[in-house]
Amino acid sequence: MSRKIDPEYLDRENLEKLQLKRLKKVLDRVYHKVPFYREAFDARKVKPDNIKNLKDLERLPFTTREDLRAGYPYGFLTSSLSRLVRLHTSTGTTGKPKAVLFTQKDIDQAARLITRSMSMTGAGPEDVFQNMMSYGL
Repeated sequence: MSRKIDPEYLDRENLEKLQLKRLKKVLDRVYHKVPFYREAFDARKVKPDNIKNLKDLERLPFTTREDLRAGYPYGFLTSSLSRLVRLHTSTGTTGKPKAVLFTQKDIDQAARLITRSMSMTGAGPEDVFQNMMSYGL
């Protein structure tokens, strides 16, 4: 059985190792499942295995609003449509709409992140939080 790691209590060296391990997992997934990223990585002569430390982030391509529009709606999808539970889109008033799709795992992970962030401000289980921020697409 694997032990759950709480990044909040790791020293800097082990936190960076964990971040790099998780980053490489994401890079490998998008490189092999999303043609846009494979082409963008190849254009920069970068493969997921070339990322050896967090400083190597500088070598990765950016994803722009135009890229998201060009991939609308499923161009950046890395899992099957049947696993999707939420879709956020822009209105498209300034051009073609942009879409971001989420699985239940994505939603759960975001909830854990928000919970950790709120606990750092002193909020607890009995407090009420209203998210008034847009999704910024």
